[in-house]
Amino acid sequence: MQKALAWLKSAQRPSELAEFYESHRTRFLVPRPAEDFGRAVARGQHFYLECNGTPIAATGVFDYGEGLPYVELSETFVVEDYRGFGIQGLFLRLRVASTVMYQGPEAVITAAVDPANERSLANAAHAGFERWAEPRSEVYASCSRCPYATRERACCCDFYRLPTEQARIQVGRFLEETAGGVLRLRRRSGDELGVPVAGVRWVTNGDQREALRQFSAGTIW
Repeated sequence: MQKALAWLKSAQRPSELAEFYESHRTRFLVPRPAEDFGRAVARGQHFYLECNGTPIAATGVFDYGEGLPYVELSETFVVEDYRGFGIQGLFLRLRVASTVMYQGPEAVITAAVDPANERSLANAAHAGFERWAEPRSEVYASCSRCPYATRERACCCDFYRLPTEQARIQVGRFLEETAGGVLRLRRRSGDELGVPVAGVRWVTNGDQREALRQFSAGTIW
């Protein structure tokens, strides 16, 4: 590979990434209702990376229901050939920043992680997520459709929350790495993945970046 470009984009239709998810279905991608994707797309919070016209990674921000100040960072998948660049970390910072922009700084940012998914557990811990010992009942809404449900657990995943001070750090990092309009992700082999971010308009909008900067600095919100 050595060098490649992958464009950061927001899905425009709920069905846009359906084939991508279907062709890469794993136990770490639990099926969600179509309306969940519809709301995420309508808010501009279903993201993907596209390389040579083909999606190579996708992720989203999903709500727990109308009017609830909680979101779940979920449905993240990176095609095997593009692992090792830190795309999961980029997606996490992107989604935290988008939550501050669209749901507001008071929104509680959560994640559900399968205990067997060691990579995602490590990423969540590195980002500062803390175990959510007593999650709201709404987090189990999709469990009835989960093919991995068991009687031993209320859910196959454990739940985590991101403290506000950690969200500020993630937003600050995101602003720094996107300042030039193109991220440079590298893996240990020396391969480089350039990621132009102009496909997600708010990332390059001066006023919105300034609001995020103030959030990350703790001067407002």
